[in-house]
Amino acid sequence: MSRKGTQADCTGYWVNSMSKVAAVIVAAGKGTRMGGEKAKQFLPILGKPILVHCLEVFEKCNFIEEVVLVAGENDLEECRQLT
Repeated sequence: MSRKGTQADCTGYWVNSMSKVAAVIVAAGKGTRMGGEKAKQFLPILGKPILVHCLEVFEKCNFIEEVVLVAGENDLEECRQLT
């Protein structure tokens, strides 16, 4: 396979420069198996919620044109506050 006209993206995969790429982040879990009061996507690591760390990685990737966050209805307001 020729790699002409392609570039490595932030994940190391080769993508066509004409490709449109979207990231879908599914953060609709409740975290019940962890036994905490908060869903794990909102638990802090190094001062930021896990979800923020995840979103930042995809926002920095030049090949991703759109980031779609899927969250539970009860978590929508908390997600909005992360931005």
